[in-house]
Amino acid sequence: MFAEAVTAFFDVDSGFAYAATLDGEAVQVILDEASVDVLNGVISANPSVLISAEQAAEAEAGQSLVIGAQTYTVRAVMFDGPDAAMKRLDLVRA
Repeated sequence: MFAEAVTAFFDVDSGFAYAATLDGEAVQVILDEASVDVLNGVISANPSVLISAEQAAEAEAGQSLVIGAQTYTVRAVMFDGPDAAMKRLDLVRA
């Protein structure tokens, strides 16, 4: 079975990832603040982050995620990708 090695994507020195805290625990995330077409023309501007499934093992809705000076609340936690190596946390600014 193919298992994707995702740790390189979350290297803060790579320029893609950010150091953050999820429910008080240090994590590395990839922030996506782009608008997304969610319902045939209805645009959502809610940010989301990608995080390794290992780091997000205990992630759940309602937790706080802090990136720099910005605090977010996790709205939903979803597996991302076919091998479930990453999770996407849907966020709302706190």
